[in-house]
Amino acid sequence: MPVPSNILFSTRTKFIRLPSKIQIQTKSSYSFPVSFISSNASFILSIDFPSDIEPNHFYPELAIDESYQLNITSSHRASLTAQTYAGIIRGLSTFEQLQNEDQLPIPLSIFDRPRFPWRGLMLDVSRHFIPYEILLQTVDYMQLVKLNVLHLHLSDDQAFRFQSKEYPNLHDSHRFYTQIQMKNLVEYARIRAIRVVPEFDVPAHTGSWFVGYPQLASTGKDSYELIQTWGVHNATMDVTREEIYDFLEKFFFEVTQIFPDEYFHIGGDECVPYEWMESEHIRKFIDENKLVDHQGLQGYFTKRIEKILTKLNRMCFVFFSYSIHYFLFFFVQVK
Repeated sequence: MPVPSNILFSTRTKFIRLPSKIQIQTKSSYSFPVSFISSNASFILSIDFPSDIEPNHFYPELAIDESYQLNITSSHRASLTAQTYAGIIRGLSTFEQLQNEDQLPIPLSIFDRPRFPWRGLMLDVSRHFIPYEILLQTVDYMQLVKLNVLHLHLSDDQAFRFQSKEYPNLHDSHRFYTQIQMKNLVEYARIRAIRVVPEFDVPAHTGSWFVGYPQLASTGKDSYELIQTWGVHNATMDVTREEIYDFLEKFFFEVTQIFPDEYFHIGGDECVPYEWMESEHIRKFIDENKLVDHQGLQGYFTKRIEKILTKLNRMCFVFFSYSIHYFLFFFVQVK
């Protein structure tokens, strides 16, 4: 766990142990998502932040100010100041960590700010389903150690975990997250100053999409089953067909109504070209559009998806694992 940016000790030091329960004093009536608050406690933590902060309408955008100052001045009083709600949450996490110290030197002043604006944890819930209640516990632990992005990998060849009302045959019928659960998770994370970024893999790692919607696939097969093994597989969307982009735009719009974060991850990695190169009409599309090869085709697809997400006020977030040709096509054409 990173040490705070700056810690100041007094030359006249004594040692205390912080109590497990404290009382919080603030100018507002806001409550904070911590478990160590008691109105009857004798130790008082005064919290001060600008009066125009509105925690109920706050969302922790990338690079928000998370700095804070925590002063522990005596065995029964401390103060916490910050310019943002996120800063207050980070300071409370530091206070909770200090409660585990047997001998804490006071007076003590901590001035802290993050070194990295994106401090994330990625959970591959597609391949390894994690119960909703455990996701909430995970967010609690993220708050304690000051991680600020929960990256949820919600679809892959092995399963599709997000409930779609627009396309109800997408998600796994037994182990999935309802839209209400995802909304509640986003809110639970938000009040802890944690962002939730969704990932839905396209155009590869899409075997689970084809179980309910085989018409999206490149092969023309009428039916698919979930892939039960680990690894990189051949299943890919037929990105030459306009229906694909109509489908994805409707689905992505649905997702953005649940996840407010400006970033939207579309996977993009490990796109095996086998099915594309086996398809006569896909090879013809590559030639007619002067895309050169399968990497040019994926660049074309990514450009189209980036435009859809831009229209939805989202930033397209992509894994790159390809040659310079892919980079040149995508960045030169899009940027």
